[in-house]
Amino acid sequence: MIYYKGIIVDDLYIKSYKQTICIGEDRFTMKARNIDEVKISCEKLSAMPNTLNRELKQFILDMIDGKVPKANKNLIKFFGSVFQAFVMEKIEKGVDSIDESTIIIYELVSDKDGNLFGKELYTNELFPIYSSKSQKFNYKIIVEQVKGHSWSKYFLEIYPDIYISSLLKCGQIIIKHRVADKNDVEYYLNMFNQKGLFKKKNIKAKEKFKQRIICLANENVFKEDFSLEKKETKVKPLEKQSIETTLMEDIEYNLVNLKNIDENLYREYRSKYERLLNSFITKESLALLLGEIEFSLIFKKQNVENILEVINNLKREYLDNFLNKSGNKTELDLRKLDKINELFLKIKSKYDYKSQRSVLLNLAFLYFLEVYENKDTIDINDLNNSYFKTHLKSIIMLINLLIEYGIIECSYIINLRDDITSEIVLDVIKSIKFMNIDNEKIKRIGELQWI
Repeated sequence: MIYYKGIIVDDLYIKSYKQTICIGEDRFTMKARNIDEVKISCEKLSAMPNTLNRELKQFILDMIDGKVPKANKNLIKFFGSVFQAFVMEKIEKGVDSIDESTIIIYELVSDKDGNLFGKELYTNELFPIYSSKSQKFNYKIIVEQVKGHSWSKYFLEIYPDIYISSLLKCGQIIIKHRVADKNDVEYYLNMFNQKGLFKKKNIKAKEKFKQRIICLANENVFKEDFSLEKKETKVKPLEKQSIETTLMEDIEYNLVNLKNIDENLYREYRSKYERLLNSFITKESLALLLGEIEFSLIFKKQNVENILEVINNLKREYLDNFLNKSGNKTELDLRKLDKINELFLKIKSKYDYKSQRSVLLNLAFLYFLEVYENKDTIDINDLNNSYFKTHLKSIIMLINLLIEYGIIECSYIINLRDDITSEIVLDVIKSIKFMNIDNEKIKRIGELQWI
């Protein structure tokens, strides 16, 4: 995913721009002159084609004669091209003192008209992105008598404005649109994740920042028919087999795998499958059998003692890597751990509640160790989309217990009365440091008493 960086502003630093285009004698003298005697003195208009030059002069003479000149589309188009670069220069120079709270990181999206928007990462609020397409200029030519002199100045006044076709009102817009590098994104996502005693204060600051972004976004009024562009590839849908036959295929495939691992278990589950085929088949009975077979591929015998033995071996592997500082990582990852968790839940009804709780507590321990091992790189979205979020309270209980045993130190102070979120638990884990402990203490970790 490519992210972008920009600054939210409520104007373009130019409320209006005034440019002298002609200096002439008093109005009465100017009236008597013909169009060739009107001299355009504006350097910015020096590149104006002769035909446009004459149209501008005629416009000025019509004003002097008291006429109401018609809007000249050719002049407007030329003025726009000349002053667009000037506005961009002002924008670039006008952001030196911008408050950092208006700097945002965002994804790039577009509406059905092709207007670009920044989708802010914390709030998903949308802000239009400045471009030449969104710039609109309003023009006025005025005459001003110079005090103490008989001659007058003729000014072109420009009033920059923003026009976005999908907005009724544009109150806030992104300027200085740039690609954000990895450091920009990490700083933005972690700017409220400082450790220590001020954690609660940082959480409040984060919420305040979010509310500010939402408040700014509310200044943009979208049209009722506004919608983001959806890039959809039309693919002809394939006809699907039934859920039951899909489950049967998965069972048969996993039986082949099981045969290579444990011949006895293979025969046991093949017999169960054959009996099921000769009885009333339901997707529930097939799913349960599939869960048992998949679980057997990992834990072989399915008694609780055997399951806990496998989990404890995995825990020791993590701890050996941490304490020996070997730099090695376990083969287990979040995706595989989710699969183990899911498989156990599928067959949990085979065990009493006490045994279920024992296995789930130890799975929570594995999630804690997996996240600690990858704390510098793990994505919070991955955690929120995994079974990790179902073990948050158990992980906090575990951390408190490990602190009591002198196995870890933790600089994060958490109020157990607050709601526990994946973000908070990740911050706690990031603040943990393992103590120098001996092998005896490592063995005792597997025997921790939770209550």
